[in-house]
Amino acid sequence: MSEQKNPLNDGILTVYEVIDVGLPGEMPKKAVRQKYRLRYDERVVGMNRYWVAKQASATIHMRVRCHRRDDVTTHDVVSLRDGKQYDIVQIQYPPDIFPRMMDLSLERRADKYDVVEVPT
Repeated sequence: MSEQKNPLNDGILTVYEVIDVGLPGEMPKKAVRQKYRLRYDERVVGMNRYWVAKQASATIHMRVRCHRRDDVTTHDVVSLRDGKQYDIVQIQYPPDIFPRMMDLSLERRADKYDVVEVPT
């Protein structure tokens, strides 16, 4: 594996899992619960990636690189330093990088989920 520098100096992102907080027997109510806080580096959203996503009825607003977590999925939500929430559209695992990293292609959410605290 080649040693590439990955400074991850652009901020800290929060990965949330989407959960149902509705009462039993009532309509489901979606909220998010914190899963990870990870340092990240903003990446370029290339023209090809942008337009291919548009063809699939998605818009890639942001692309970030952070440390790899194998249980992060496209069902999770990410919040960046701007306070906005983003859906994960795609996860890529660049080869030959140590420590292992993942690139997240993100689409900004029109609405925000409520954040619930994890009971300790």
